[in-house]
Amino acid sequence: MISGRISTMEQGLRWDWETFPQWMDSLAKHPLGVNVGALVPFNPLRLYVMGIDESCERVHATEAETRQMQALVHEAMAAGAFGWSSMKTLINRPDDGRFIPSQVASNEEYLAPARVGPPRPPATACVHVPEHRSIPPVAASQNARPSD
Repeated sequence: MISGRISTMEQGLRWDWETFPQWMDSLAKHPLGVNVGALVPFNPLRLYVMGIDESCERVHATEAETRQMQALVHEAMAAGAFGWSSMKTLINRPDDGRFIPSQVASNEEYLAPARVGPPRPPATACVHVPEHRSIPPVAASQNARPSD
């Protein structure tokens, strides 16, 4: 599931970076045909901090993990990101049927990046919440489990 998608991403992107500031530096080294306005995506952020399995299974990040995610969003915004993005729709699922990190994350953790003060205004949060309902809790899902 994830390995196949990562393989596709490896073939389609330059991987001379790991952090958001390094990605911005990589973009600056190459001619661009379009303007870039970047948002920090929640799913890769949670995956980076917690690891593949934990990010797709554990409902609650630890306080340290949440602070690390917030620090990475702040760092990215200082490097040029204009906000963060995510969605909780249950339609987007990997081939193996598991949930993606944003679907498993607790609502408190999911909204934690919005609590990061931007290094410079304005900040933008692009969050998709399924119409007609609040952010759905998925703690009871087949692959979600409470943190230890």
